[in-house]
Amino acid sequence: MTTSSQALYLPSRDIPSVKQLTPIRVTERPQGIAVLASGEKRVIKMNEILRCEADSNYCFIHDTEGRKVIVAKTLKSVGQALTPGFFRVHQSHIVRLDAIQEVHPVHVTLANGDLIPISRRNKKGLIRTLAGMAS
Repeated sequence: MTTSSQALYLPSRDIPSVKQLTPIRVTERPQGIAVLASGEKRVIKMNEILRCEADSNYCFIHDTEGRKVIVAKTLKSVGQALTPGFFRVHQSHIVRLDAIQEVHPVHVTLANGDLIPISRRNKKGLIRTLAGMAS
């Protein structure tokens, strides 16, 4: 038994090498995104996120309550943390698919009335994704 003043040392042969370690695969998607807002850590649940908007190396996360949180991450990195229910409709915008009310030639209308621009390049993919959700 060791006391608090004694150190416990393991021989190097007991420490597994990198080759012996088993990789761990994450099977569950995160339930939210942890952000630092106004100096405090906060988790925004995925079902509360309405859309994300890029502003240079920052990203605004808009929620269903009308709040807007700024995070010091690019839209690409925020998009990688989102679950599959989101779609990048424009270089500067990611929207939650089930929040889309209407698709117009140059924009989408969200449930809260926001008009979000849609790029020509991403429009066909969005329509295919929405059609796949409907069937």
